[in-house]
Amino acid sequence: MLNGNRSIRLAQADTTDHLTAARNTAALIKTVALLPGRRILNAADPDTPTAEKIVAAIAAELAWDGQIERVYGGLDRGSHPWMTEMILDSSAALELGYQPVGNGLDLIAEEVQWLLSRKSDG
Repeated sequence: MLNGNRSIRLAQADTTDHLTAARNTAALIKTVALLPGRRILNAADPDTPTAEKIVAAIAAELAWDGQIERVYGGLDRGSHPWMTEMILDSSAALELGYQPVGNGLDLIAEEVQWLLSRKSDG
């Protein structure tokens, strides 16, 4: 998108991935810091967007008006980091009192802005 591509190829666009935004991770860390103990918790945003929705949210934040092109067949084109179906059960964290700051799709804008700020640093 930043390179001026007018089309993004996306294989397995309907794959669901459970994101974990930095602000939600921080909220979970704060929760468990107040309740010390031995436990294993999943850290995940409350929503489970598809790969296509993730790419669309990033595009919206970048004001990119290109096309998301669904690719069918082999994975030699259109691969992306959300190709592994993953849904995490975060009920144990919620039972401890963890309150997510927001949905992953809502928090993507902050993540994109942070990445852009890092790009200008280097």
